Amino acid sequence: MADKYNIQSTSPNSAVVDEVVLGSKVHTRTSLFAEEVNNPHDSNACIKVHLFHRRKRAGEKWENLPSESLSRLKAGGVARFTLDSARTLNLFHHLSQLYAAKRQAGITPGKRTLVVASANEIVQAKKERIATLRELAESPDELWHDLENARPGILLKLSYAKLQEERAAALAEFKAHLDREEQEEWWQHFFQKNTWIFGYGLSYRFISLSQSKPHLGGTTISGRGGKLGDFMGLSEAQVKFTVLVEIKRPQSPLVRPKEYRNGVYPPGDDVAGGAAQVQTACRQWQESSDSAGNRDALKEAFTIQPKGILVVGNLKQLKDDRARIQSFELFRRNLTNPEILTFDELYERAAFIVQRTIQPSQSH
Repeated sequence: MADKYNIQSTSPNSAVVDEVVLGSKVHTRTSLFAEEVNNPHDSNACIKVHLFHRRKRAGEKWENLPSESLSRLKAGGVARFTLDSARTLNLFHHLSQLYAAKRQAGITPGKRTLVVASANEIVQAKKERIATLRELAESPDELWHDLENARPGILLKLSYAKLQEERAAALAEFKAHLDREEQEEWWQHFFQKNTWIFGYGLSYRFISLSQSKPHLGGTTISGRGGKLGDFMGLSEAQVKFTVLVEIKRPQSPLVRPKEYRNGVYPPGDDVAGGAAQVQTACRQWQESSDSAGNRDALKEAFTIQPKGILVVGNLKQLKDDRARIQSFELFRRNLTNPEILTFDELYERAAFIVQRTIQPSQSH
């Protein structure tokens, strides 16, 4: 809990602190009244205190108990003021805060309120937070340099924390829409915003987005009149290769509902048709990729029997039916191209990327 102290200057070298309650019961209260002072002989001796123990009757206000000055004690006299352990700890706590505040800020004229809290207790109003961030953003490079020197790696850690936060939000959105009747266009737009989800191909080559809705059979990759695909990606390495991605829907049936023969289920229309569509797109792109316009557009990337990826369906459709599972898996396992991924498999791959601990040296 945050501690708040109201402080009023009484001179250039002194200020009084409002009452701090060290402990209280129904009819008794122990209070600390502190003063900030500038001690010319010892700068560390900067706090003066008065302790009061007060008592009242029901309905009365708190009044200070009369006390005798210690200078009026007779020889052999004793004055004792006892604090229990809880109030002693509170006294130590508040004095520590006041000493630290005095050393840091000194005595300032007029009234001020000092709030002392742990970092996770401090909440700025939205306008104040925006103003603080704007000031930081407009600060010279030296400030960021000093911050990095004070906490080496802090800027990189902050950037990775933000990246992890954005990926976690995308993963939650992915999961929420798996069972919804979204159209192919919705998924195409979602994956275009979150191309990191395709992070690793089955051969564990990183894939990045090169072109959305590429024209595969036109005069150029972005020209008119060609056959449209969903995505064109590039494998990331010293030499890059083009990859074509086709997106269907999670609700697309993986196998047909009726058996073709005993225990054999044909692939669903979007699985068989999608595979044929990707194969045709790969052939067309292979034929047109060597045109001057496409070579200029892709520059360092090569197209050599381009890899295709088809995202379709959800394995939960198969409902632990061994014959259906076997029919689907045998079909895709024996395809040379494309690689078929279901939406739930792609989700689990994305979840792995999000849930693992991101280190500064790992930025997939």
